[in-house]
Amino acid sequence: MSVVERDSALPSPRRNDVTQLRDNDAMTVPDAAVGPAVTTGRTGGLSAPSGAGGVTIEFPTPGQSATIAPARTEWAIHHEFTIANALTTASLAAGFAALLVTVETGSAPSAGRLRIVVALICVAAILDAVDGPIARRRRTAGAFGCNLDSLADVVSFGAVPAVALYAAQLSRFSVIGALVSAAFCTCAAWRLARFPLCKRSGSFVGCPVPAAAVIAGVVATVASSAFGTLIAVGALSCLMVATLPFPTWSRLLTTYRERKP
Repeated sequence: MSVVERDSALPSPRRNDVTQLRDNDAMTVPDAAVGPAVTTGRTGGLSAPSGAGGVTIEFPTPGQSATIAPARTEWAIHHEFTIANALTTASLAAGFAALLVTVETGSAPSAGRLRIVVALICVAAILDAVDGPIARRRRTAGAFGCNLDSLADVVSFGAVPAVALYAAQLSRFSVIGALVSAAFCTCAAWRLARFPLCKRSGSFVGCPVPAAAVIAGVVATVASSAFGTLIAVGALSCLMVATLPFPTWSRLLTTYRERKP
């Protein structure tokens, strides 16, 4: 609904008023027009008094008329206490536990400790795989959960594997090993930042970060030399930020069921 169509009882805006509404970076709607005053920008950001019945004014693209919609004027943390967010938090805790195991001895982790780290990363990956479907099934998905999931993934599947692999094997290559470890963490963050902006039906754009972390850890535990781990981590870093399609779990499951006799 455009501003002009908001209410026939309101005075019609003059031409200059409409130009100001479209072109200014921010504007204020007076109390007489729509209730308590709110200030908003072209991207739809909102600032409203707590408990007020404010509105959000959205500018889809420059030059278009604004739209008015009811605004959420308050936020409380207890609204986000959901099963899906609890699973995401548990995934973050598993990643942090893996980091503690990595740095506990103060030296390069042994093969046994590296296996524990990889096992904890796998636990985090399983929790990360189920939190999204549970949120959608229980209709509790939201912006908070999406942001929390991305932040948890950066830690559990970006920073933790990079530190663990560098401490266990890649530190032997000095500067090159540090650069490859940093590249893995950076590419994981870039992949997660790109995820909500670039989606395809039935496939991921680039290698999923949890899968890359698990594969890198498994390679490190079974590789006969640290050089193999170095190559694998470098390749996985490139695959995460690549635009190659990777099938989703649901698509793989559907394909398996269709081929099953």
